[in-house]
Amino acid sequence: MQIEDHGPEATIGRLANTLELCFHALSEGIALAEEVHAQNGWDSRADPQMFSHLVRREALDIIKGQNPEARDEDNLGAAMSGLHLTIGETDQLRIWHGSGGEVRVPSTETGRSFLKQASSSALYVPIFGVPEMPSECHTILLWEHKNGTLSRFTLIRPLDAESGHVVADWREPLLLRFSHHVEDLAYRPRPAVGRKELQGS
Repeated sequence: MQIEDHGPEATIGRLANTLELCFHALSEGIALAEEVHAQNGWDSRADPQMFSHLVRREALDIIKGQNPEARDEDNLGAAMSGLHLTIGETDQLRIWHGSGGEVRVPSTETGRSFLKQASSSALYVPIFGVPEMPSECHTILLWEHKNGTLSRFTLIRPLDAESGHVVADWREPLLLRFSHHVEDLAYRPRPAVGRKELQGS
């Protein structure tokens, strides 16, 4: 394996379809969370974790719609705002909510191993045209929101954690790349009754 195989352009090239799907899924999740808070008269600043969890829940359903064989259990260990995805034979992607562009250092051994590029397992998302490589590439998709839309969408390849901060091999802001061109993606919608129950709870 050449070191450039896991450089930013090569990695983004491999993950392009998945990143576009994630942009769409997170955008839909933010829209749902905004709708639920508005209908109930809630201020998201009072419970930011709930807002992030609603985004995660909707995004997971949309991503699962691309792979109906995926199981809910595959992401039960994730943080409320986190999603764990496996793409092809090479890439492990974790989707995490951030604050001011900062990545929280995981408290679990599994999470810290992920930062160090140690092997892990996650929800499998099949895509086409992924080249085979002898080792995994772990990346973090960091997202934030403001005024009902994504305000940060950055792909990060971590190397380790030091003094409470994630040490990154590289960071690539992708917000502009995907905000100007997101195709409509077909996905399996959650039954309407589920959303009504959520909004009325």
